[in-house]
Amino acid sequence: MSDMEMGAQPGKVMVLPDVHDKYAKAEALIARESPCSVVFLGDYFDSHEDHEGTAEWLARSMAKPERIHLLGNHDMHYLCDNLDLRSSGYDPLVLKDIQAARVPWEKAVPYCWLDETLLCTHAGLSAALVRSVAGSDSEADARKVIAKAYNQLEAAKSGGDAPLFGIGRRRGGPQETGGITWCDYAEFEDIVGIRQIFGHTRDFDVRTRIVGDTGHYCIDTELHHYAVYANGKVVIKTA
Repeated sequence: MSDMEMGAQPGKVMVLPDVHDKYAKAEALIARESPCSVVFLGDYFDSHEDHEGTAEWLARSMAKPERIHLLGNHDMHYLCDNLDLRSSGYDPLVLKDIQAARVPWEKAVPYCWLDETLLCTHAGLSAALVRSVAGSDSEADARKVIAKAYNQLEAAKSGGDAPLFGIGRRRGGPQETGGITWCDYAEFEDIVGIRQIFGHTRDFDVRTRIVGDTGHYCIDTELHHYAVYANGKVVIKTA
């Protein structure tokens, strides 16, 4: 089991949503917080910004052991040739820059846990997807489903069946509900017993619903907000 999959992170953890080439702003926010570790929720690139600089930044960032880099839908199409996973932001020029910068995609992960009940993914793990895969949306089944993410990531790279990385109908894909890199907020359902932090579906404000150990924070607001996790609590901050 990867040491990024389970277990509490020491000290203050900063969670940053979709970067989309705004790496300078991301670094400024990290400098402001001085966290012990940082979780990036994926989507490092866009199709019209400083992708050469982003690629060079990402390669440097991935070399830092205190940083965890999750995979987003805008990243998946640069680490594999599966055409089914390409989003509208795919750009061969970006791929060229990524290859020139030698971005170590093998260090990127599909998810991580900040504690036993707080799950971070790019787009959220929906109860609806868990039901479609496991037959129920219990906490136990959800944990079994997400634990298969590494195997499904390899399947996705080779064009195999990988519903955890599939595109939902709201985003133009064949699945009823998108996977952890594609789930649209409008199709997301909470999983009882699991809190989640994710991005992907952009809005002006953070969307949150927490009841005990159940609920979520959707924090993609073009880096106008981010999350800080410490002492078992999540605090949403304004950039």
